[in-house]
Amino acid sequence: MNNDSAFHFHSPPASRRRYAVWAPEAEEIELVIVTEPAGELAQRTDGLATADTWPVTARYRLTTDDQAGGWWWLNEKHRGEIPNGAGYGYVLDGSGPFPDPRSRYQPDGVHGPSRPVPPLPCASSQTAPSHPARSNELAEMVIYELHPGTFSPTGDFAGIIERLDYLVELGVTHVELMPVAGFPGRFGWSYDGVNWFAIQASYGGPAEYARLVQAAHARGLGIIQDVVYNHWGPEGHYLNQFGPYQRADETRWGAGPNLDGPDSDEVRTYILDQARMLLLDYEVDGFRLDAVHALSDTQAVHILQQLRALTDEIGAQTGVNRVLIAESDLNDPRMIDGLETNGLGPHGQWSDDFHHAVHVAATGETQGYYADFADPNALPKAIDQGFFHDGTYSSFRGRHHGRALNHHRHRPSQLIVSIQNHDQVGNRAAGDRPTASIELSRAMGQAALMLLAPGTPMLFMGEEFATRTPFPFFVDFAEPELITGVSTGRRLEFAATGWDPDTVHEPTATATRDLAVLDWDEPNRVGHRQALAFYRRLIQLRRQLPALLRTGESESPEALDSFDSVHTTVDPETGLIHLIRTVPTAPSPAVPRLHLLLAWGPDPVEARILRREQRPQDVHLLTGFDPVHEVVTNDLEALVVPRRALIRPGAVMVLGVGTRSL
Repeated sequence: MNNDSAFHFHSPPASRRRYAVWAPEAEEIELVIVTEPAGELAQRTDGLATADTWPVTARYRLTTDDQAGGWWWLNEKHRGEIPNGAGYGYVLDGSGPFPDPRSRYQPDGVHGPSRPVPPLPCASSQTAPSHPARSNELAEMVIYELHPGTFSPTGDFAGIIERLDYLVELGVTHVELMPVAGFPGRFGWSYDGVNWFAIQASYGGPAEYARLVQAAHARGLGIIQDVVYNHWGPEGHYLNQFGPYQRADETRWGAGPNLDGPDSDEVRTYILDQARMLLLDYEVDGFRLDAVHALSDTQAVHILQQLRALTDEIGAQTGVNRVLIAESDLNDPRMIDGLETNGLGPHGQWSDDFHHAVHVAATGETQGYYADFADPNALPKAIDQGFFHDGTYSSFRGRHHGRALNHHRHRPSQLIVSIQNHDQVGNRAAGDRPTASIELSRAMGQAALMLLAPGTPMLFMGEEFATRTPFPFFVDFAEPELITGVSTGRRLEFAATGWDPDTVHEPTATATRDLAVLDWDEPNRVGHRQALAFYRRLIQLRRQLPALLRTGESESPEALDSFDSVHTTVDPETGLIHLIRTVPTAPSPAVPRLHLLLAWGPDPVEARILRREQRPQDVHLLTGFDPVHEVVTNDLEALVVPRRALIRPGAVMVLGVGTRSL
């Protein structure tokens, strides 16, 4: 790790005091106390929180001095006068009261008083089947993205805990939680968070969140937390009442943080302290960083570099490495370069190019940003090269876009590949899944590409059993102008890109949120049951086939996690997709270690598999989808399809070759 002090900001002593707040422009600040039980004030209010909705029972003036850097705090002599667990907030120069910008608990919502965080459950209080070690290396991950409010019928952390064993049986290694920072209302996608230090109360609050992380760790599952540092939501955002937290111009989603203007050092520390809290107090394994291209930061040391330095530091302190995954549409290799090469620091990033190329190949959709991927070379290039747009012209953007990855420095595992995720499903007009419009076998072909191609795979909740449950956008704003704005805005946005606006679900309706709750009866139904079995087998193959092993168990882990180890072709006449994985450093002639064939054309296709002189020791053949036929043999002649395969339309064929018995 680069130890340059420029990468580090350390919180001032005042910030670690109880009832302390940064407000550099205030002339007078009062701490107000509310003794009503937590949760009883969760009433809906319009506009700013006021004393009319906060039954204040006590007031205390805060103190500061010229050396405090804008920090104010409660005099020690008053600490004992405040009841344990009492709500509190701040009145600044007569305005307010407002919640604490660093509130750890908001049981009465974003407009209500803050509360001290209740005691977090200790690890020793947890009981679980086992406590196996987990790896936070991208090359060893299979990630499962879920929304805490719709993954289970209860819509909370407890509901996730009940299904952790299911996720273990599925074979995933990490759960990626959509944001949990305090947001307005009862439900939402949660990218409109305003209480960044608080854990959403409707999900279970801080104690239940800690219990979820510990329960996952007890089963060998890691937790990746989706965090939003590029903007605050429009409702309940009171931070600018305290100081220059936000920049002058807004992002398309709301106010963005002041990362490079006057007093920005304190704002950056605010972000780093929030990340430190999640890593140390809750022990999460890393972050998915939302839309980092929207972080406006002109400082010589970027906030992403500071986040990487922080995660490296905490990893060294705790002995558990942590991971940063960026959401970026820039196709800029510097995004995933390390600090030692002056990169921005994230270990990996989401791969939009992979998703778009596979989606177009499977569905034929070419509207909006999918238009760029109608090129028949898009799929093989996205798989083999990592970025499809590597300086090429983007018709969607109306300009050239991206830069090529360095295949000597960058690894396929640094790209998180998916065929579904919350953005790509939820930002469709109806929030419909691919399985609502394509054959199940074709959807399983998509799955095979994701799980057996290079890259770190990520599933979106329910896709493993081919759910038809949609995931439309939903939000629970209270302010009328926000309700009108989001409803009208989404219809206009979709109409502008060719979607039927009448198919857009009303985003502020409770019924829209209810549509997104997974149906856990689906995995027991015909078709869905077979899809789940197929996903489980593909994930098993990912761990068993030598061509897919990226760890020290493989003969050449670095060679396997290499863009030189893959070659993909698409026959423009037949539609046959043929992906080959091999070890580029192996003696010649090298035996290909994996063949993946997908037939998405209208007619059966004959494909050449192995040359006669290539004599593998073990051959594993997986064909079909429903039912799956599986053969393991060391006699190539014993295979039903020895060297050529007749692939029927919609079929998936996986041929794994190597010395490891399956």
